[in-house]
Amino acid sequence: MKRQLTGIRSRLRALIANKRLLELVVAATVLVLVGLATSLVTPYSPPTDTYFYDGDSQSSTTYRATVESIQQDTLRATLHDGPLNGGVVTAAYDARSELSPGDSILLGTSSIDGSLLYLDRYRIPGLVVLAVLFIFVVLLVGRRKGMRSLASLFGSVLVVTFILIPLVLSGFDVFWASTISAALIALLTVFVSQGINRRAGVILLSIAIVLSFVALFAALVVGALGLTGRVDEASYFIDALNTNISLSGLVTGGILIATLGALDDIVMTQAATVEELQRADRSLQGVELYRRAFRVGTEHIASLVNTLALVYVGAALPTIVILAMGTTDTFTLLNSEFIATEIVRTIAVSIGLVLAVPLSTALAVRFLGKKPR
Repeated sequence: MKRQLTGIRSRLRALIANKRLLELVVAATVLVLVGLATSLVTPYSPPTDTYFYDGDSQSSTTYRATVESIQQDTLRATLHDGPLNGGVVTAAYDARSELSPGDSILLGTSSIDGSLLYLDRYRIPGLVVLAVLFIFVVLLVGRRKGMRSLASLFGSVLVVTFILIPLVLSGFDVFWASTISAALIALLTVFVSQGINRRAGVILLSIAIVLSFVALFAALVVGALGLTGRVDEASYFIDALNTNISLSGLVTGGILIATLGALDDIVMTQAATVEELQRADRSLQGVELYRRAFRVGTEHIASLVNTLALVYVGAALPTIVILAMGTTDTFTLLNSEFIATEIVRTIAVSIGLVLAVPLSTALAVRFLGKKPR
């Protein structure tokens, strides 16, 4: 009889847990569907079609090669691809590339006369070695958790490669392409790393709320400050090749993806902190549990915000130096669109991460907190 009662109680608890999980997942799904349903109200409509160059061009072919000798503005190299595989050819070369015999390079055919020219160094083998080293270190230290994190990373790369980029290139609205991709990445990351449980539901709900706020805030700020997205060579190149891509939408989409990159870490940490604190002391409940978990989150934020600012400055340092060389007026430098865009990115992402701490902590206490026996 006691065994039967115990079994019934465990089943009831499982049903209650599944009900809570279902509520959380449904709430997160509704938020995503509402965002998709309002896609017609996007702040980033594609610009009118214009043509930077309207003419016929030959397709370029890329070949792997090894440098044999260098003479001023030309080089001789052995091909490893194509019908001339193993043959020695001559290609145009820029002396500033600083090549030496034995270097692995890429050669391409000119779109004008079909002649060979130097494109870049061949770096794929080195990148493969670095990737293998990274996987080895993650698995050695993280083991099962490391394997899950690698699976999440692989899923994120697939979403960006096969969903986000193709949608943007096909003319789909950049803002909503980024939103959809961020939602898919969040689902993959959370379910792969956490499994299907109440903690995963809390994490997804927190991410959905914070990302919705960051998307709205970033769109408003980008529009209010008149940020066009034309800040560097890459943006001008995109604008020249494909005028259906909204550059200002790329700014907001980049903010969403950047926010998600650090957001899942914060939210998962807060959910785990709440559970661990209560395991250590079953009497912790409500406000006291929230306060202790919130203190841990504030320590995380204190270092993360500074890290974000330094990451953006480090990535944009060459362009910042160029802008500083062109003007001695600090106010003019700060007012430039490039600097303003970096400031907006840093502030928008930081606000979202800061707000994620109290929100995720409160949700974790509400849905993951257990009553004392």
